[in-house]
Amino acid sequence: MTKLGVRWLAWVVVVWFRGDRGQGAVRHTRGVEIVDGAGRPLALKGTNLGNWLVPEGYVWHFDGGPQSPKEIEALITELVGPEKAEAFWKTYRERYVTREDIQFIKAQGFNSVRIPMHWKLFQTDDAEGFHLLDRVGGWCHEAGLLVVLDLHAAPGGQTGTNIDDGHGYPWLFRDAQAQQQTIDLWARLARHYHNETAVLGYDLLNEPIPNYAGYETLHPALEPLYRRIAKAIRAVDGHHILILGGAEWDGDFSVFGPPFDGNVIYQLHKYWAG
Repeated sequence: MTKLGVRWLAWVVVVWFRGDRGQGAVRHTRGVEIVDGAGRPLALKGTNLGNWLVPEGYVWHFDGGPQSPKEIEALITELVGPEKAEAFWKTYRERYVTREDIQFIKAQGFNSVRIPMHWKLFQTDDAEGFHLLDRVGGWCHEAGLLVVLDLHAAPGGQTGTNIDDGHGYPWLFRDAQAQQQTIDLWARLARHYHNETAVLGYDLLNEPIPNYAGYETLHPALEPLYRRIAKAIRAVDGHHILILGGAEWDGDFSVFGPPFDGNVIYQLHKYWAG
């Protein structure tokens, strides 16, 4: 699985309330369960297609070197020049995940994949990111794998670390323009995929707000932003699951009040598990 740059992660979900059944085979929440379109409980067993749309330095084995997508892109440009670098990245994104990879994941007993996304690839309705996701999503549909769309790199950055490709601070929670870009992005994604039954749900922000000293002042901004994103999604998609991560690497749920949507998952990311 090294080729896929898989990021192994204990993905724990806590589900509240029952959502609408939506359309046909679209999965939804019921009490503390996720169920399929026929109401049968669904236990997720998945992996991430990391390093594809959001390159990460540790997967490239750049120890002590570039870590964020923009740093890696700068290195490639320095090595081969702008024109060849552009061609390299287009080929990279086209070939990094193949139909055979998706079939292999299914054959290993998984039933879902989480796809980390970079906001810059989805700025218009016909952007490159949609072409790439549509193709891989089609392979997942064919293989019987569910897809979680994960906004790993949001406008402005939600973590302030290399994984959001931002500017060294979670500016998303301070910058009104970045927030609106994020809301518009999710509305665009939801319009595009609202009838796609292979999509399990929308992971609105990957690991927002690290557990760094002083960052707790950003906690009160997280749920209000989730609410605004959810409102934009629900205007065009009333049935896909919304996936909400807590603050501090998806680990602090004290930032939440009562659930504000009837079809929602609260997810926990657990690291350093023995």
